[in-house]
Amino acid sequence: MTTRSRRRSRAVAVGLSVVLPTAVMLIVAVVICMGVTTVTLLLPALRATAAAAVTVTVTTPETCTAHTMQIVAHPDDDLLFLNPDILRDIEAGHCVRTVFVTTGDANRDDSYWPRREDGVRAAYAIMAGADDAWTATTIAIAGNDLTTVTLDAAPAISLVFMRLPDGNRRGTGNRIHGFESLKRLWEGDIPTSSAVDGTATYDRESLQRTLTGLIDDFGAGTVRTQDWTIEFGAGDNADHTATAFFAREAARMSPAEHTLVAYAGYPSWRRAANVSGHDLGAKAAAIVAYAAHDPKMCVEPQCVDAFVASIRAARQYVVAIELVGTVGPPKTLGQVPPTAVTGAHP
Repeated sequence: MTTRSRRRSRAVAVGLSVVLPTAVMLIVAVVICMGVTTVTLLLPALRATAAAAVTVTVTTPETCTAHTMQIVAHPDDDLLFLNPDILRDIEAGHCVRTVFVTTGDANRDDSYWPRREDGVRAAYAIMAGADDAWTATTIAIAGNDLTTVTLDAAPAISLVFMRLPDGNRRGTGNRIHGFESLKRLWEGDIPTSSAVDGTATYDRESLQRTLTGLIDDFGAGTVRTQDWTIEFGAGDNADHTATAFFAREAARMSPAEHTLVAYAGYPSWRRAANVSGHDLGAKAAAIVAYAAHDPKMCVEPQCVDAFVASIRAARQYVVAIELVGTVGPPKTLGQVPPTAVTGAHP
């Protein structure tokens, strides 16, 4: 070996002695930040099919003893941010209904958003341990006919699709739907917004009234939504924030007593992983079932989406709770501190 070759080999060895420990430290830091369970989940691309079998108490709308409603912006927000609380209600045999305010169309044509609806149907069927077979109907609320689907094998589970346009992360709206968005409707920048399938048009007041009607019609004792504690542009998707504002105002208009719960969205990645064990496996299985229908979500190991989904699968944080419909103004039961653990038990 020449002197030059020996020097080159020595330089490479020195470089590796610096790079490898740094890489190891970065991996350790990521593991600590994400939680070991999340890394374990990421490697098989969220395919947690070995999780404990789902045991569900099957009830009907006539026999269930508790009614919980979710109001979220997009198909998959419920699976990523409000689970495993939804899963636990399903397993307990509660009546569960989720309302999707927008299509989450992502500025794509009408061939895309129906696949997201297919995805959430598949996810709820997985959570219920049932065949993915649903019956579609419409319910009349505040003068609007809303598409509703009910799981055939577990009729206490239903989904409502309002199909307003996706407003994009900043809330400026997308060209394909004339730049309509929930944020712009909330702030008064546009007078109305119309469902992409032409079934309804809402102004700010009528959208709130329709959401209130959905809460009352279902008899919800618990209403879950997204994070109303932060403003637009504070790290979450603008559709998430606007939906939370609309849902909170709608819940406060309802005369019935219920608990209103807000969940962290995108910013939850900064917090420690707090979902594990059966909850993590079942939540991941629902996400994978959804992703099989959404061409924009890849949960294969080589995809960035798998990394992002795994972070969200391992987290669920409640950020605020209010008791609504009691005598007097709504009672805020308090902001939930960042260290609080919800939806986590082994």
